Amino acid sequence: MIVMLIKKYLPFIFVTVLLFTAGLAMKFTTVDVEAKAVLSGEVSWTINKGETVTEGTELIRIRTLTGEITAARAPMKGKVIEVMVQPGDEVKRGAVVAKMTE
Repeated sequence: MIVMLIKKYLPFIFVTVLLFTAGLAMKFTTVDVEAKAVLSGEVSWTINKGETVTEGTELIRIRTLTGEITAARAPMKGKVIEVMVQPGDEVKRGAVVAKMTE
């Protein structure tokens, strides 16, 4: 009797265990996000690697004819894991300037 129940519900048990395992894997997996420059110019300031930021935090500034302006902001709350530009570098609009993780 027990063997028949196990055979009957084995596919359900298998799928349940599989979904549970996938859920655990997703919980412990981090997502890296690229922050891109929205303006072109010479970098005048960058955030430091390892800093924790909230969405909208300034990541880099560039020099313009009228002064400095923010060229990239954090797209999400997280931690800066890499900064690809340094003060004095030229960046173009759309270039990846930093990487973040949740």
